[in-house]
Amino acid sequence: MTNNYYSHAHYYAQYVDGLLGAFIIHDPDDPYLNDYDEEYTVILNDWHHTESSVLVDWYMSLDSDGDEPMPDIGLINGKNKYNCSLVSEGSQCVDVELEKFTFVYGKRYRLRIINASAFAAFFFSIDNHYLDVIEVEGTYVERYTVTCIPINAGQRYSVIVTADQEISNYWMRSAFHMGFYSSRPSTLEVYNKAIIHYEGADGVDPETGSWDDSTMLDWWDLDQLVDLKPYYFEPLPENTHTLVLALACTDDDNEVSMALVNGSSFTPDYNASTLDRVYNRIQEYDSRQNIYSFIYYGQVVDVIIINYDGGEHPFHMHSHKFWVIGSERFFTDYGISPENLNFVDPIQRDTVTVPEAGWAIIRFIVDSPGVWAFHCHIEWHVEAGLVAQFVELPDMIAQMNPPEEWKNLCKNQTTTITNQDTSFSL
Repeated sequence: MTNNYYSHAHYYAQYVDGLLGAFIIHDPDDPYLNDYDEEYTVILNDWHHTESSVLVDWYMSLDSDGDEPMPDIGLINGKNKYNCSLVSEGSQCVDVELEKFTFVYGKRYRLRIINASAFAAFFFSIDNHYLDVIEVEGTYVERYTVTCIPINAGQRYSVIVTADQEISNYWMRSAFHMGFYSSRPSTLEVYNKAIIHYEGADGVDPETGSWDDSTMLDWWDLDQLVDLKPYYFEPLPENTHTLVLALACTDDDNEVSMALVNGSSFTPDYNASTLDRVYNRIQEYDSRQNIYSFIYYGQVVDVIIINYDGGEHPFHMHSHKFWVIGSERFFTDYGISPENLNFVDPIQRDTVTVPEAGWAIIRFIVDSPGVWAFHCHIEWHVEAGLVAQFVELPDMIAQMNPPEEWKNLCKNQTTTITNQDTSFSL
């Protein structure tokens, strides 16, 4: 099994400050192993010149009016150029070179693309080069050629790029999806860039133009935009249980941003983790813990996610890949169009975009004992409470023999926790 994971902190909003990295699993049985010569990892993310703790406090206050923090810049592998004349006096502004990927004419390159953003979704492309999609979050897919990939927060793709163009330099582009933002400051560059440098080319910046691909401008997950097929077909198991989750973003009684799952905003208990409670067979939970239990091994669960919000939400499940049965915008009276459902050969992934004022249906198998977060991968929405906990096979959890470090996790908690902190404590 292959996967392009990225490890990142879920304690407060620390990964927004850079506490993240790629975690790549190489599969010796990868069906595309002989279809590329070399590989690169490409991490895309938004970046803020203000620490995440300050941004969270602002977002969870009246000052934000519900608007998410606007990034100052986008990065490719941690690099980009910023106009230092815009930096406030006394602040550092270091001029760095753009990330450069060296291609040798005739070779084929696997790019493992990861969106590690706090909020931003991107359109990824390389000027003059086609992208052959071969893998989506650990699922091999039949090769599908595109010029642009929409990639939401938390999502990952593998593509093969053939170095078959004139020996020169070309822009790699990661364009902000500006529909996510209520306004665009004049200082924010839409296109974040890196350089594809062909060996033998001079060192000047590229002069290439971007693809004109209007088909990818209507935002959607790639597997819902085009007909991606799993490389290995396996029959879809019949569902035995259905869970409906209704999402909403609103304000609390103090007019501060609050996100809801089935009418409840996730609030962690830092004095006792959910896993510890399950292990000790404590079955009473605060309703704000947003707990959903699955007790039967092999149970096949459909999760119908209804989004009442005017913005989309990339939802991610820990410990699982799920089948994406379908998604659609602008539902009416919970109406779900049968033509948008795929019960034959849907792909599996672990992060699905739930469209604005729309729905998505996923299916997974209960086979991983634990307490798993199912959450929006927009970090600001996590902080506002857009999180559910799936307690899977609690009887098996209670029979585990956990290490002392795990038992002492909450005892070792020394940081002061405020009412606004909604980071994971599962």
